[in-house]
Amino acid sequence: MRRNIEPKLNDLFGADRGLDTLYQELPSNVSDKLVFVIAGEFGRQLKANGGAGTDHGKGNSMLIIGNEINGTASNKSSAVYGDMFPLEELNRLSHSSPDIRGLTEIDHVLGAICDGIIANSGNTVFPNRSLRALESGVDFSTLFG
Repeated sequence: MRRNIEPKLNDLFGADRGLDTLYQELPSNVSDKLVFVIAGEFGRQLKANGGAGTDHGKGNSMLIIGNEINGTASNKSSAVYGDMFPLEELNRLSHSSPDIRGLTEIDHVLGAICDGIIANSGNTVFPNRSLRALESGVDFSTLFG
């Protein structure tokens, strides 16, 4: 599976490839406002099943790409919001079909993107966002530049 996926990622993210070419061709007043969100509709479990893959689970990850998206001070092109590999997940590896625990619900991430595009629109689009799970210490207010 990996040998099939990795070349496709280069086609999408490589220099002079999919997204790079799109950004080069668009006028800056459009490309500066463009935001891509790449995520699956389901997460994966912590360990491989009998077929060396993983079954559907709850926890997931997302990529958010755009000229106006903030990275970190040390790496302007990327940032991680939340703990990518919480150590408490390791304690559950011996469980049958252990799910990765989703600590931040998608309403917070997509709501922050809405806020970055149109100020204060996130709660209109996701009216119950404040009731959804949010990992301790995660602050999406700095997602946009």
